[in-house]
Amino acid sequence: MDIPPVKSLLNLTGKVAIVTGAGGGLGQGIARRFAEAGASVIVHYNSSKTNAQKVTRQIRERGGNSIAVHADLTRTMLRLAKKA
Repeated sequence: MDIPPVKSLLNLTGKVAIVTGAGGGLGQGIARRFAEAGASVIVHYNSSKTNAQKVTRQIRERGGNSIAVHADLTRTMLRLAKKA
């Protein structure tokens, strides 16, 4: 089966995507695909700095725009979960 290029399915040119947990497996894949679709990607990590930097480097090597950002979102997420 031929898989079409991501950009032909989803055009995110000029958009910014923040991918939380992008230092981990699923987040890494999402960050890469958003970059393939043209988004500038903020790669968030809490404890996976090396992996986040690797994803950022891979995105840049493929012509994309990306930065890795550290933040502990635990309290924020717990507060939001209580409101849901």
